[in-house]
Amino acid sequence: ALSAGLDAPIVRSIHRESSLDFGPLRRWFYRRTAAFTTASEAHATMLRERFGRSSARLPGVVDAAEFRPPRDDAEHQAARALFGLGPDDVAIGSVARMNEHRAQELLIDALEEVRKVLSTARLVLVGRGEREPFLRDFAKTHGLDSAVVFGGYRASDLPLAYRAFDLFAMPREGND
Repeated sequence: ALSAGLDAPIVRSIHRESSLDFGPLRRWFYRRTAAFTTASEAHATMLRERFGRSSARLPGVVDAAEFRPPRDDAEHQAARALFGLGPDDVAIGSVARMNEHRAQELLIDALEEVRKVLSTARLVLVGRGEREPFLRDFAKTHGLDSAVVFGGYRASDLPLAYRAFDLFAMPREGND
C-alpha cells in the first residue's frame, strides 16, 4: 500500500452526506482514521450513529465581509449587469461545477415551472465543467435558452456574482 511504513495519522473531513454511506470498505477506512471533522451538526450525528465515531465540528470559513448582500440597489444592479439581468428580472442563482452529480438540469426543469407563474424569472448558472454543453442544449430544448444565463467560472468576482442573485438554489450538495 502507498501508506506502508508511514505513521502519520489520518484526519478525514466530512462535507457531504454521501461520505457517510455505510459499507464494508468505508467502515474499514474509517476504523483507520485518527480523527474526523464535520461541517455540520447533522453530519456529526450521522457519523456517530453510523460508525460510532465522534468529530470536531468546524464552523464555516466564509469571509462574511466579502460574501455579503448588496449594500444598496445600485450595488445590486451593478452585480446583475455582469449577467445581463434587467431590473425586473428575478435572478435565481447557483454556483457549482457543472458535472453530473450537481444536476443543474433539475434547476432548468424547475425554471420551466416557475416561469409559468413568474415570467421574469431567470436562472444564472455560475461555474464550468464537462456538463456545460449538455446543460446549454437542455435549456435550448426546453425553450429556455434566453432565460438561462451561463455565467462562467468567476474567481476574482465571485462575491459580486452572489450579490446579483435574488435567491440561491443548489439541487445537490457537494464540495467539488
